[in-house]
Amino acid sequence: MFNMTFNEARNRCSVNGCSLQKTTYGEYKVTPRDGGMTNKEREAASYYTDDLEDAALTSGRIRSDLKRSQPIYA
Repeated sequence: MFNMTFNEARNRCSVNGCSLQKTTYGEYKVTPRDGGMTNKEREAASYYTDDLEDAALTSGRIRSDLKRSQPIYA
């Protein structure tokens, strides 16, 4: 583990198609930015954590989960 800055984590989340916000309670919220999701679905898929590195790593997992759930067209 290493000390990640908020900007580094936000950039990593952005590359993974997610947004990163710091809540008023000091937690980090990772939200997918998928255009096909409603706000309610996006909130249901959000991930909350108090660890910045965990937030950045989880954005990659969210991205791969979203890719697996999309239909594949030949």
